[in-house]
Amino acid sequence: MKLIKAFFLSYLRVAIFYVLTMYLVTAPPTGPFVFRWTLANSGLTLSYLIFYPVLIYRVPNLKKRRFAFQSLNTRSLKRLIEEDHLQFKLSIRNERLLFKSQMTDTIMSSELTFFVQGALLLVSGPVLIGLGLSVVTKKWLKKRVK
Repeated sequence: MKLIKAFFLSYLRVAIFYVLTMYLVTAPPTGPFVFRWTLANSGLTLSYLIFYPVLIYRVPNLKKRRFAFQSLNTRSLKRLIEEDHLQFKLSIRNERLLFKSQMTDTIMSSELTFFVQGALLLVSGPVLIGLGLSVVTKKWLKKRVK
């Protein structure tokens, strides 16, 4: 059950990126979507259905948010609120601006995480194939040496 849940959540995590990338790879420059299986589509689909969920399941640290984005605006507003805590009206206005700035930072952090997860989707196939080949090669060399 844990494996099914991990696979399902990994599918949801990169579904939008998969759809956008599939359209980018498949659609001609004129714009209408005409689906045809190509090598790029096949690789992307295998990455989405098999390689990415396996990579996320084997290395769970990759699904965590690593980017705590904090803009200069947020930092300066925090400092300003700390300095001007005596002026009540100015403090309230600055707190509202700080809240808005923090919301923008959260959105930027989410977008950055989205693109990092998308990049992981694109490179998960070659990474897992390379790791699999290295493990097989090491085992084969150990048998050969004995």
